[in-house]
Amino acid sequence: MYVWKAKTDETIQLTNDEWVRPVATLADKYGGRAQIIVDDDCYVLCLRQGSGRYAMVKHWFREAVTVLQQLPSEPKRARLLPFLEWLLGGGFNDDLKEAEVQSTTTNYPATHPGGLPTRWA
Repeated sequence: MYVWKAKTDETIQLTNDEWVRPVATLADKYGGRAQIIVDDDCYVLCLRQGSGRYAMVKHWFREAVTVLQQLPSEPKRARLLPFLEWLLGGGFNDDLKEAEVQSTTTNYPATHPGGLPTRWA
């Protein structure tokens, strides 16, 4: 069973080598990890592969659909929230704890592990 993590991963690498910022992170007790990202103003579910990179998938599992229902109905708004939090100094997520699909999530601006800025995903 996947649970929504209160702290979303900052960046992930897709199988096509692109770095993106997820808007929600889900994990299970066996080490499985899933991310919801925004691509072309649509929410997309990605699952971690054996290589550590993420692949976009066509089928959404129940827990991911529940998280999706909690996200803003306009993905553009989901991309703006992390930027506003960063602009205002962040720290809004500090007192959140990991919880099953009931919490909200925010992120900070992404940078490539090599220090290069990445596009807003």
